[in-house]
Amino acid sequence: MDLGLYILYLILLTVCFILSLIKIKGNQLKIFPYLLFCSLVTEITVSVTNYVYKNHGIMYLIYQIYIPIEFLFLIFFLKQSITDNKISSFINWTILFFFIADFILIYFQGIFIFPGHILNLEGIIISILACNMLLNLPIDINTPIHKVSLLWISLGLLTYYSSSFIFNGLYNYLFINAIKSLSFLQSVLMMLPNYLLYLFISIGILCSNPTQK
Repeated sequence: MDLGLYILYLILLTVCFILSLIKIKGNQLKIFPYLLFCSLVTEITVSVTNYVYKNHGIMYLIYQIYIPIEFLFLIFFLKQSITDNKISSFINWTILFFFIADFILIYFQGIFIFPGHILNLEGIIISILACNMLLNLPIDINTPIHKVSLLWISLGLLTYYSSSFIFNGLYNYLFINAIKSLSFLQSVLMMLPNYLLYLFISIGILCSNPTQK
């Protein structure tokens, strides 16, 4: 992966985290400082570990630990927007299904392999719930649609997870058989969606803190 692109990604993630600390007002987005802090610590740990040990297996182990944590944070956030009891019950079952699937994949594949399949499962679940949020936005006639924070965050989640399906599914194969193609896909299918994700989340955070009259 191009170092410049990765540094830009870390800068966007850091800015997003700082904004979450100083701009978030109210309970609806209160989970994001914790989620973004975990994301930032994970990426820094991965960078340092990869530099020191030159071992992709350790890097993948860190992601194996991080993904369930990220999933729970996102589920907690998305569940706040759900008023339908049936959908709320569906979410509870998806949590159980996700962790069972994660355990099975780790058992058969090991913990030192890129967790592409569990990332795709997470993406499917989060995309469904983000679509539900997008279709059920709490609209205030006095608030322009582009200033609704949940709009930007749901769009960010949908953009990121829908774009990463191909990359996550093909990563392990490309790592072994076509490393040049892997580098290109990392730049296009991973870095760009990551940029958009944290850009949209940042806009959503700024929209959650309207100017006081």
